[in-house]
Amino acid sequence: RSLVINANTNNHKDLEDVCHGWCAIVPLGDFEGGDACFPELGVRIACPPGSIIFMRSYAVEHYIGSFVGNRYSIVHFTHQ
Repeated sequence: RSLVINANTNNHKDLEDVCHGWCAIVPLGDFEGGDACFPELGVRIACPPGSIIFMRSYAVEHYIGSFVGNRYSIVHFTHQ
């Protein structure tokens, strides 16, 4: 588990995560934007404060879109 504070991410896969495992992200704070983006799939999902998103972060390229304000994310994952 990690706490991510006001960080933007570039497009990536989390290759240390379990291959068939899940990652859960819970964004918190007072912010606008910060969508979960999956360029390979052509999908962008709004993630307002208090939402939760599950993904296979090992297998699917993803990044967090730009945001304004204070964004804190609790990220749950399992490493190999």
